[in-house]
Amino acid sequence: MNALQENQFILLLSDYVPIMNGDIIKGISPEANELTRQKLIENLNEELENFSEMEPSLLEWYEKNISLLETISDQEFQSALDEKIMITEVQIGHSLFEPLTPTQLDKLAEKFSIHRKDLQGTDEKAVEFEAQSQSILKNFFKGFRQK
Repeated sequence: MNALQENQFILLLSDYVPIMNGDIIKGISPEANELTRQKLIENLNEELENFSEMEPSLLEWYEKNISLLETISDQEFQSALDEKIMITEVQIGHSLFEPLTPTQLDKLAEKFSIHRKDLQGTDEKAVEFEAQSQSILKNFFKGFRQK
C-alpha cells in the first residue's frame, strides 16, 4: 500500500470503529471487534446497491474503498483494525482531531507492547508477519514526531 491508500484505509476504518458525538470519540463500536475485510466489502457493496441514484463523488468513494479492500490481505486488514481499535481506545473523550498527548502516547505504547506479547504467546507467524509488514501507524505517528 502506498501512503495515499494507507490514509484512505485509516479513514475508512474511522467510519466503523469509533462511536462519535460530533468530533468527540465516545467509545468503540461493539461491531468493531467482529469486523473482517470480507464483512466490510459485503457491507459496502450492499450499501452501494441500496442507493438507486447516487452522487458521482459518493459512488466513487464506495468504488475506491471496495477496490482498496480487495487489494489487501486479511492479515493486513486485521493488523490495521487492531491498531485502529487501540488508538481509538486512548482517544475516548477527546476530539478525533486533537493530537495525542504524551500520556495517551504512553498508554498506546503500553497497549502495543501487551498486544505484541499476546501475539508471541499464541502465534509466531503473526509476529513474523507483523515485524515484516509496514505498520499503518508509521504514517499516523509522523505528525507527532518532534523535529
